[in-house]
Amino acid sequence: RLVLDYYPLTIDVVYARLGERSSFGPGSSTKLNDIQALFINGRYEFTDSLIKNIEAYFGYVINGNDSSSFDGTSRIPPIANSNGDSPMLIGLRGDVNLTENFQTWFEGAYEFGSGSAGTTENISAFLANVGGKLTLKDVNMVPAFNFNYIYASGGGSEGEHSFRPWFDYVDGYNGHLFMPLLSNIHVFNLGASVKPSENTSVSVQGFYYLKVDKDSSVGSNPNVDFGGIGFFSANDSREIGWEIDTILGYDYSKDVRFQLVYAAFIPGNALHADQAADSVAHLVRGEINARF
Repeated sequence: RLVLDYYPLTIDVVYARLGERSSFGPGSSTKLNDIQALFINGRYEFTDSLIKNIEAYFGYVINGNDSSSFDGTSRIPPIANSNGDSPMLIGLRGDVNLTENFQTWFEGAYEFGSGSAGTTENISAFLANVGGKLTLKDVNMVPAFNFNYIYASGGGSEGEHSFRPWFDYVDGYNGHLFMPLLSNIHVFNLGASVKPSENTSVSVQGFYYLKVDKDSSVGSNPNVDFGGIGFFSANDSREIGWEIDTILGYDYSKDVRFQLVYAAFIPGNALHADQAADSVAHLVRGEINARF
C-alpha cells in the first residue's frame, strides 16, 4: 500500500495478490494461475462546506483463470471467483452534512470488464448506496434515526449484470443474520437508537430485501463470519424477506465496545420454496470490538 498525503487530498494505491500459484495460500492448487488486484482511491476533504468529503476510486482484478481452473477447496475472494472474471470498477462516494444533526452519504459504482472464459458477454453491473442519519443531540437520551438503501444489480443470460462484490465486510453486515451478498439485491433499511446513559446505546434496525432479477440467484455472503443463512436459486418471486436486529451496546472505552445482538429473519415468498428457509430464523450474538 502506498499513501500519498497532500492534505486535503489523499491518494491510496493498493496492489495485492488475491491468489498465487504456490505451495501456500488460496492459490496452492497447480490448476490456478496468479490473480492480481490494483485499487486506487482518491479522497478530498472540505472545510466550511456542506460537503464533508468526496472520494473517487478505480479497481482492476487481473484473473488468468477460467471455470476449469477452479479448485473447490480454495478460499478465493468473490471478485476473483471460480469463473475467471476480470472485473474493473469505477466509483464515486461522498458525505454531506446538511445540518449539524443530519448527516447523509451517497455512492455509485459501475463494474465492467471481461467475463470468464467460455462466456460471450462482458461484465456490466451497477451499485448504488444512499442513506442518512438524524441525531437529536439536545434531546434526552439522544435519539437518532437512520435510513439506507442499497442497489446491487443482477441478471443477464450469463450473469453479466450481477454485481461482483469487492469487499466482504460492511459495518453491521446489512443484517447480522441474513448478511446479504451485495449482488442481485435491493436492501431497504430503517432504524432508530437511544442512549440511556453516556456509554450505553440501544438500537433497532429493520431490513427488507428484494431481488433485482427474480430469475437469478441471491443469498448471504459466504465469506463473512458463519456465512449467513445460505444461497438460494431463482424462482418466481422477488421477495427475499425481512430482518429485525436489536442491538445493546456498551462503550467500555473509546477503543473497546461490547455488543449483544438479537436478530430474527422472516423469509419471503422467494425463499418459501426451499424447505430450509420456510421458517423464522433467530440469532443471538455477542461481540467485543477493539480498535488499535
